[in-house]
Amino acid sequence: MDNDSWVKNVLDLLWEFSSEEFQRRVWLEGRGPEVSSFIEAHCQFFDDQLADKLIDMEWRQVGLTELQRDKLMQFRDALKNFNLHTPDSSRDQDILSDLTWPKNRQTAKAALDEFAGSKWMA
Repeated sequence: MDNDSWVKNVLDLLWEFSSEEFQRRVWLEGRGPEVSSFIEAHCQFFDDQLADKLIDMEWRQVGLTELQRDKLMQFRDALKNFNLHTPDSSRDQDILSDLTWPKNRQTAKAALDEFAGSKWMA
């Protein structure tokens, strides 16, 4: 996968993590055409898209600014922290009703906003 596709895929996941409407429609109600869940989005972010590698090692090579990297790191760290306090057996309903989840959504949105106007958001 080329670097632009890599960043675009990560940004698509950030959008999913930032959108309450998407999460309610797709994660909870299963109304598509998309198919996803918290676990699916989480696995895509960390495993499929290798977010840690992008944020920690490759950010300069792909052309991220320091602020873009910092915002991605803030979201990544918030998501990891959320996971530490969330049972593995949590259902999507449990995730969305968790009182701390809206803050994670806001952190994802702040990261996404940092990419507004970039070549990856065109």
